[in-house]
Amino acid sequence: VIQCKHQVAPVGREVLQQLWGVIGDDPVITSGVVVTSSRFSAPARDFAPGKRLTLIDRERLEVLLQEYGVAVPSARVVREAPSPQ
Repeated sequence: VIQCKHQVAPVGREVLQQLWGVIGDDPVITSGVVVTSSRFSAPARDFAPGKRLTLIDRERLEVLLQEYGVAVPSARVVREAPSPQ
């Protein structure tokens, strides 16, 4: 199961606990991945070890995008304003 969170605030432990509950309730689900455009709170990072959860924050996501040639993160693209006519 992959859950994506596009937000400014760090992803908290509650999100991981909810996903972990889903994984535990369904024997068909082997693991969970949480991807965020932000980062993970310290309690969230502390919750994940030893569980079948993978955390991918913005920094890691940017590396993966570049590694696989998928996209250039828009935050890194500089756009110039059109010149006045």
